[in-house]
Amino acid sequence: MSLLDRDRRRLNRAMPINCDVKLGDIIQEMQEKMEDESDVPEGSITTDKFAPDAKAPFAGKADEANSVEWSSVQNKPTNYKPESHTHPIDQVEGLQAALNNKLSDVPDKSINEGKITDELLSRIDEHKFTPLSGNGNDADQLTGEGIYFNSGGYGLINAPRGNYGWMLIVSHGSSNGHPRGGQLFLDKEGFDFRGFDGESFTEWESFIIKNKVEHLEPIANPEEATVEDVANAYNTLLTALKG
Repeated sequence: MSLLDRDRRRLNRAMPINCDVKLGDIIQEMQEKMEDESDVPEGSITTDKFAPDAKAPFAGKADEANSVEWSSVQNKPTNYKPESHTHPIDQVEGLQAALNNKLSDVPDKSINEGKITDELLSRIDEHKFTPLSGNGNDADQLTGEGIYFNSGGYGLINAPRGNYGWMLIVSHGSSNGHPRGGQLFLDKEGFDFRGFDGESFTEWESFIIKNKVEHLEPIANPEEATVEDVANAYNTLLTALKG
């Protein structure tokens, strides 16, 4: 309730005559200030001048992450271990466009509105690369269509050579319900092929191996070479090719 003007004058007259302090004026001035400050714009009051412990009850939830000092965040975990999770394509910016670009060379019938069809997925799965580790892999057992390669530093049983770092490409079909196919073996020394019919395999056939003939020197002057020179060079070449 505001102080009436007559009450202000009555309080002023009640003060000693020689006193400059007028109680009625003081009370009225205080009331006016309180009325002015009661109409404070929303959001204009802050806790900047509060002591740290006095700010806590007003902390609540920050509007922005960077509006709270990291040291002031309570109950922080000691570490942040990544957890396995997935995201749909539409949550990864630019991923769908990148996938579409990768598919630019795939036949149109395998793409439906920028997405891989089940037909293409099945074709990829049928010809997938299969890494093999350990020392028990046997070429006689790898007759299913696909591409197999060594990933453990061991050779392949029943292969033409026992080198590691090999790759085996297998084609597979059937004739009257009888499995037939072929195997192409590759390693650092060259490549070899054999066929199979059921559980029977042909002998490995080696193809020309570059590193076995690249050290051979040609005849320096063929016009002056003797028959013996030509025969010796020919025999050297055959020996290298036969291994």
